[in-house]
Amino acid sequence: RFEYAPPDLTLVLASAGQVAIFDGKSNTSAEQYPLSKTPLNLILAPKVDLSRAKMVVGHSEQNGVTVVTAQDPQHPELGTLQLAFSANPVTLKQWTVTDEAGGQTTVVLGPLTTGKRYPMDTFSINAQIGKNAKREK
Repeated sequence: RFEYAPPDLTLVLASAGQVAIFDGKSNTSAEQYPLSKTPLNLILAPKVDLSRAKMVVGHSEQNGVTVVTAQDPQHPELGTLQLAFSANPVTLKQWTVTDEAGGQTTVVLGPLTTGKRYPMDTFSINAQIGKNAKREK
């Protein structure tokens, strides 16, 4: 679940093999895509293995930030995923998805909260569709 910072009301959910994009300013249904057809599959698949042959296609370090660029070697046309990590301790700070059309979406992570419990429907596409339908009535 990725919620954009206000004033953007976009919500991205990945569950049950799908990625759904909810436009909070629109009254249309969420756009949905198979997770396997997006670069997000590289980090959200049931088994993540970035060491797989030819998955990592780039690596750089600048000012203490390490950037790893990965793509699905079976489907490089689906785009790439860049993961940016800080050092000491190693922490994922942001990622950038480049889609098959060259469009880029960057997600910058804020402070990490641990030990908190969320209801399971927080991460359910169907539950979010239901919440949106109730709100529109």
